[in-house]
Amino acid sequence: MRGRVSHYKKITKILHGCSVHLFQKRVRYIYVKKREDGRRMKFFSFNGKIKKTMLVVPLLAMTVFPCLTGAEGVSNQELAKPASVSDDTYKATEIGKYGVEPELLDSKTFIDPHITGTDRAIILDVMKDIPAEERTNVVYIRDDGEIFANKPELLKQWSNAEQIGENLFKTKEGQTIAAPKQTCDLTQSFSTQNVSCAPSDGPYRKVQSNTGYSWFSGYVYLPSQNKGQMHDENKPGGNGDTAHIYAGGIAANEVDAGFFHQPTNDNWAMFIRQNGYSKGAVFESGQTIFLKFYVPTSDKVALYAAGSIVGSSQKDYTVVRDVRGWNTSGYNQSIKRSTTIASKDGSPHSGSFINGVHWYNSYIGTSSTNNSPWTTSSQTAGYCNVPSSQVTASFVNPGEETVNIRVP
Repeated sequence: MRGRVSHYKKITKILHGCSVHLFQKRVRYIYVKKREDGRRMKFFSFNGKIKKTMLVVPLLAMTVFPCLTGAEGVSNQELAKPASVSDDTYKATEIGKYGVEPELLDSKTFIDPHITGTDRAIILDVMKDIPAEERTNVVYIRDDGEIFANKPELLKQWSNAEQIGENLFKTKEGQTIAAPKQTCDLTQSFSTQNVSCAPSDGPYRKVQSNTGYSWFSGYVYLPSQNKGQMHDENKPGGNGDTAHIYAGGIAANEVDAGFFHQPTNDNWAMFIRQNGYSKGAVFESGQTIFLKFYVPTSDKVALYAAGSIVGSSQKDYTVVRDVRGWNTSGYNQSIKRSTTIASKDGSPHSGSFINGVHWYNSYIGTSSTNNSPWTTSSQTAGYCNVPSSQVTASFVNPGEETVNIRVP
């Protein structure tokens, strides 16, 4: 037998000031089950899961209404699954949906309790497509430029720069960034994608894969100005030359995602560029970092980086951005990795240089379980040294080389 929740009014009084409409939407019916000893046990349906009615208030307080507790609770698997479903079956079903058990995905380990309501739902939906080990710090940049994160402090680190020229962007702090001119020819047939080595707004080295790829990972060294390994002037009073080290790719549009140098404090800031330029977490110079660029789901791209972050004990970061036209299969898509010095006026200044950008242990494919070392010409569309008089590469294979750039 079943009927409407009889004690709804009492519960709504307790939940005064919280999102009661959410309770109305998710809590539907009472189920009465007779036990073997003749006693009756009551259950209610919450979010499509069966739970004991005696746990209504504490459960909702922990999982739906954090305003009651001031902290995020973790739902209990035994309460979340029907008694008739085995543990193994339940876990297999839920893990199939999200990659991890949902109580782990939505726990305070991954989403701060201060991220609530619609913002929480949005970032949770994005995080389900990210590998579990890469959900520590997650930022999502929506197509309209609005930024979401799984921790409040991350929202302070990321911002969208204002475009003030063809390849010039101004951050909210007043910093002007000269971004690399995107050189890929998007008018050619994707099925015969060839690498474009068109002139840019500064010297660059690029390696581009054939089509059929949506996933890249590799290691790269971020040189240090203080160690004499580079010089650029993206700073107040400087000439604006800006070093970039990044991955990305080409589909219906071109995406750049990686790091640009900030000489004032000699560090490297994460960035992602497509339909705008967004900058974020700052990594220390003079270190080798792990970099991954991939398509977590259709119409989104992700950049993951692991290394030493300035002023933080955290070691890794994921940023996801809406980019229409990208797919997980790699169809009509290619991957690239680049090293460049961009300039404000299209002509970098004498004395700008960057040495020792070592790319290695690179893999390409379509996912973390479907990839292979990037070592052969059959995987590669081509290479660019533009201009060749300013760019050299100590080449090992398409996935490993050391790049040096110097403007005479």
